[in-house]
Amino acid sequence: MNSEEFFGKRDAGQENSETLAKYFLRMDLVSNIKSDNKSIGKCIIVGVKGSGKTALCRNIQMECDKNGVGWRLELSDGFPVEDNKRQSSFYSSLLIVYLLSKIIDIIEDNKKAFSKEALSSLPGLVEKFKSSATTFFKSINFEFSADGPKINFNVEQLLKLGQRELSQIKIEKFKEILTPCLSEKRGYILIDDVDEIFPGSDTNFEFIEGLISASVTINNVFGNLLHCLVFIKAGAYSRFYENGRNYDKYPESVVFLRWGSGELMDMFALRAKIASGSKELFEERFKTMQLVFEGTESEIQKIEEFMVSRCNSGPRDIIILGNFAKQEAINRKIKFEDLVKREGDYSQEKIYLLNRDYKYQYGDITELLSRVFRNQPVIFSKGKLEEFIQTAILGNAKIMNGQLGSMELLKSVDSSKVIEKLFDFGFIGFREDGKSEFQYMMDLQNKMLQPGSRLFTAFEHRIHPAYVTYLRLVSKTTNESIKERVKANPARKGKS
Repeated sequence: MNSEEFFGKRDAGQENSETLAKYFLRMDLVSNIKSDNKSIGKCIIVGVKGSGKTALCRNIQMECDKNGVGWRLELSDGFPVEDNKRQSSFYSSLLIVYLLSKIIDIIEDNKKAFSKEALSSLPGLVEKFKSSATTFFKSINFEFSADGPKINFNVEQLLKLGQRELSQIKIEKFKEILTPCLSEKRGYILIDDVDEIFPGSDTNFEFIEGLISASVTINNVFGNLLHCLVFIKAGAYSRFYENGRNYDKYPESVVFLRWGSGELMDMFALRAKIASGSKELFEERFKTMQLVFEGTESEIQKIEEFMVSRCNSGPRDIIILGNFAKQEAINRKIKFEDLVKREGDYSQEKIYLLNRDYKYQYGDITELLSRVFRNQPVIFSKGKLEEFIQTAILGNAKIMNGQLGSMELLKSVDSSKVIEKLFDFGFIGFREDGKSEFQYMMDLQNKMLQPGSRLFTAFEHRIHPAYVTYLRLVSKTTNESIKERVKANPARKGKS
């Protein structure tokens, strides 16, 4: 097997369906998601970049395709939502109409899967629907042929409509149209990579609230006939959590994709077993790990702890680090030393991944952080990180007057906003006292999704270990570094 992808591809979107199905680890939270024949369940899945949202989405799609029909939105299916003057109710109404109208088209494209009786009712019901909302349908092109009704949207026109026009459309009408067919084949709508499909959504909490409302409404009205699942990046969801007016309406519909260290290594051990070609089953994980790693039980534990400590998102990080180590080991089993030797490559890859994940929205993060944080302390004492960002970035004329100064990340010229984003990216963590563990975005539990003031008043901030090697960070706090500089360059006494 290719050592560069020994443990699989880093991006679930690039993995073929058969391999992805083998790799998939069914976490406990999957049983809570609204799928299969469930009438109720979680429909909003929140996770950081690299936490496995796409892998989960694709596996749900594969299961749905066995006995149903549906739609996983592509980039071309979306539209920009930078306009923050619209309220969430507008977006909710718009998305309900847009998504459900597409399901009508999908049924027509898959008409062989349905009985003639179910299909025969579509043209009449759609025509009846059209006559009840004439203003709205000026923005939609309907085509009736022997193959049935086709609906073509002019999204730009739809976005110009007001709430009054959209409110003409009742979701119950869609249910009346779709029920005959969906009673034979269950439908699904899957929305992954929300921030890419709908540009501007990560900072538009009104849109995120409208999207969540649309998904919850569709699921409540259609029950087990249709599942509408939305996979949202944690940072975008936290903006909604912080600003949304109706957050308390949706907690029962939301599930957070969190990975404990045990679950991460269970996932990785499964991949190790597949990569080794072994068919043997072990109850103890360390024995499975020994198929591709060298060491005793305690040495395997040391390997696992090292790998988890360098992970700030989820499966993607563990897979990348494991693949680097295998490139070092090549034809032999992987040793702990192989991980250490390739930590620099992994750390560099992690800093570059920030651009892959966020450059489109926020600018050249990799260049900014590499220039500003190199050779700085790993840990910043209370208040020192905000001071550092204010002086080294926002107060730095070379940066702010140069190309980096135009970055979306720096437009607010607000150090607290920069800290908030660096936390969202997983670049920094915080702890509230000297005895507690540092918390990063992937660690926060459901009730603590948005750390709020705790992030800014923290006892200490720390740059995640994944970035330490590449940035050549020093293992001292800011206070210790200041004391050392003063000691090395003592103030000279003036003449009396």
